[in-house]
Amino acid sequence: MQKFIPNVEKNLNKKKTKNKKMDTQLTVNINSRIIEGAKLYAKENRISLSELVENYLSSLIKSYYAMEKKQLISDLTESFEDIKLHEQGKIKLKSLKEVVNEL
Repeated sequence: MQKFIPNVEKNLNKKKTKNKKMDTQLTVNINSRIIEGAKLYAKENRISLSELVENYLSSLIKSYYAMEKKQLISDLTESFEDIKLHEQGKIKLKSLKEVVNEL
């Protein structure tokens, strides 16, 4: 699991003003049929191709961090469940030394 980077997520969640200009140029190689389809989609939705790509990448990144957060919560929940079972005498937790020796 990648390290969660809150500043990236914070910046993605900022509201974008309608006339805000993109601040970085990017050159990519994409299949010509994909480009034509994207241009048509952008035109029908009255947005620029740059805006379409930026929105998609933003959505992709937000989705990634949301999944990362869910995994972190799941891992923490599992750890707390293990602690509860240990306290009930149902399982034995490994010591730090045992865990390190396994590495």
